[in-house]
Amino acid sequence: MEILQIRGLTMFFGGLAAVSGLDLSVGKGEILGLIGPNGAGKTTVLNMIAGTLRPRAGRIALEGEDITRWPAYRRTRKGIARVFQRNALFHDMTVLENVLAGSHLHGTHGLFEIFYKRASILRQATLLQDRAMDILRFVGLDKRIGQVALSLPHGGQRLLCLAVALAADPRLLLLDEPFTGMNVEEVRNIISLVKVLRDERGITTIVVEHNMRAVLDLCDRAVVLNYGNKMIEGRPRDVIEDAAVIEAYLGVDDAL
Repeated sequence: MEILQIRGLTMFFGGLAAVSGLDLSVGKGEILGLIGPNGAGKTTVLNMIAGTLRPRAGRIALEGEDITRWPAYRRTRKGIARVFQRNALFHDMTVLENVLAGSHLHGTHGLFEIFYKRASILRQATLLQDRAMDILRFVGLDKRIGQVALSLPHGGQRLLCLAVALAADPRLLLLDEPFTGMNVEEVRNIISLVKVLRDERGITTIVVEHNMRAVLDLCDRAVVLNYGNKMIEGRPRDVIEDAAVIEAYLGVDDAL
């Protein structure tokens, strides 16, 4: 069953088509890789799915419900969460406070409660704190709950970004270049976590990524974009080994 249906998605910047008439469907529990060179429109597609950009034309449906004109916060409450390419964190807050903020921002509490009544939240919202701790244990940051986010190494900050996204209890997770700046072991760890999210929690994931080895290891299916147009889609290895993809997008020297 499909969780996301995109039809005719189109976006222009300065008269140039960043995405043009894109059709895309994503199945429940699928891990989909969205690949292509810089400027292909991958992040623009994520922005339109997340609601930070409104398409010029086309339709986006989440489990059959048209969300094309919904604001980003409403999509988040409906089950779409995102990890950005850059670490979008409250750098002066602790690891635990970041995850609690992620829960509150997508729940019933307001920013006043988050920033000015943090101590009372920690005392009163026991269930919320327990859930945040469960998420931090899942990503392996439960021993660093009192550490300020900015003091974490890059890999730890990427894990915290994932934890904050999971605090929103997503059904659809959008990952924008999650492996940038990470070493081989850190990449393997993130891949393992995303697979567990799929296998044990049924979370669907769309990954924008340039690391082709990670795409091979993680994704069930891959879609290649070319200047905002869908060039090819299929099993990751079939897509990556396609001669036209190697030549036009990955470069001959990067062939696996």
